[in-house]
Amino acid sequence: QASALIQAANGHLSHSPAASSRCWTRAGATGAAHSNLFLWQTAPHTLSPGTGPRAIVGYLRDGGSGNRLVGHRRWILYQQLSTIGNGDTDRSNSLYVIPDTYLGQRGTRWISWPTAGYFPRQLEPSGRWSLSYPTADFTRARITVTTPNGKVATLTAPVAVGYGDNTLAWDMTLPAAYRSAPTVDYTVTVTITGIRIHGRTTSHSWTTTLVDASSGT
Repeated sequence: QASALIQAANGHLSHSPAASSRCWTRAGATGAAHSNLFLWQTAPHTLSPGTGPRAIVGYLRDGGSGNRLVGHRRWILYQQLSTIGNGDTDRSNSLYVIPDTYLGQRGTRWISWPTAGYFPRQLEPSGRWSLSYPTADFTRARITVTTPNGKVATLTAPVAVGYGDNTLAWDMTLPAAYRSAPTVDYTVTVTITGIRIHGRTTSHSWTTTLVDASSGT
């Protein structure tokens, strides 16, 4: 909460706010250093997209050219994450997700976003999808995305470690048929080859069915 207050009071985001910042406290500075941060610049008349569940959706979407590594998403989906703190003002959010001590690359689960199975269209991250796995080397990975309307071109983000589990992220534009029929279930299959884990090459595939979560059907 103290971290969120610093971000709102100063009108910009900082993971290391100066002690001269408005509303600075040691607790707020510690929170800022360990948190995903969200600030809605326009003073809201109602709860802004930078607060509560709206901020969480924003972190998981991780849109914009500066978020191609999906670092906010990676910390939320990090398999070793066990403690989360959350604070809001009327236009800012601070989500405590970065542990004091990095807990390393442990675990045996593939974590995709969107997930396999049925997934709400309302949470589809505007074509910025990802796959995480501890210790995986994605530097030579190849992505194939198949839809009912054929294959989709992908633009792979640079591979970087240090944000939760190792992750491969990419951008793509789903076919016009998906966008033109917003209430129709739409199936997307992703296959990633050339993944290396402990010196061995492997692949991973999953299917996501995008569904309308607001139609009541």
